Amino acid sequence: MPGLCDRFTVPRGGSGYVSRRMTDSIVIAPTGELDVAAARDLRPELNEAAGQVDAPVVVDLTGVTFIDSTALGAIVQADGRLRRNGRRLCVVAPPGSAAAVVIELTNLDRHLEIHRSRDAALSAATA
Repeated sequence: MPGLCDRFTVPRGGSGYVSRRMTDSIVIAPTGELDVAAARDLRPELNEAAGQVDAPVVVDLTGVTFIDSTALGAIVQADGRLRRNGRRLCVVAPPGSAAAVVIELTNLDRHLEIHRSRDAALSAATA
């Protein structure tokens, strides 16, 4: 699977993300600030993952220190695309993390499949 295996990119602002295929799932793990600039780099990763056949996608936000509406919009858009194709997007947002707080404030926890850890998300994604 070209493109998504073991790639690390550092966009402007020092944030980064790792995308890798783990067993039967694709894991995208952003770090640092997910602002407008970082979302421009995240969106193609999510689109590429959503374009893969049959693999669930896990977005691990554990390492995110800030997330804005642009990045959340990219995740919601990818979730919708995956759902339309009968696939899953699992989001990791540990309780109390920056991502979890914003997801709860925006009520996206009612729309996205949120997990406390990557292990829990991977287990759910492949169940």
